[in-house]
Amino acid sequence: NQVNLVYVGITEYQPGLKNLYQDKISLKLFDIFNIREKPDINDYIRIIELLKHAKLSGKCKNDIFEIYIKLNNQLENNDESELDWWHNFSKSNNILSQRDKFCKPDRIYFDNNFRLSSLFSDDIDIFYVPETRLKPKISKLVECLGIVKLSDAVKKNVLKAKTKDE
Repeated sequence: NQVNLVYVGITEYQPGLKNLYQDKISLKLFDIFNIREKPDINDYIRIIELLKHAKLSGKCKNDIFEIYIKLNNQLENNDESELDWWHNFSKSNNILSQRDKFCKPDRIYFDNNFRLSSLFSDDIDIFYVPETRLKPKISKLVECLGIVKLSDAVKKNVLKAKTKDE
């Protein structure tokens, strides 16, 4: 399985190897070793699993975000119940926060209000998004995971506190 992770998507990193995929003998050998031209979605999820225990650089965090975009695209084109990876992914701590921590969807917030996120960013986990303009690229993923928008969570807690005081 480790061999699979090392070699999967090899042409993505070494474009010159693409010619090997046109050779029928090479194709049979690649099939034997389960080497694909491009990674599939489960390979990307395994990458997240491997990175949970690593110190994350800025590039690494951005690569994880790119994986979330790939997952989002799968959700936009398929019903989540049809995706074999969805159930385990949605129940696990696979969402990277701004504090470099991987969280379960019910333990993280989505930043939809910069003022609020700047107030609470030291105290709560907020879905890591490298640039504000990229937020729409993961909207379906956020929706399907049921990640609460930060402004909604604050409103709900303010209303609860207000009701208790009355």
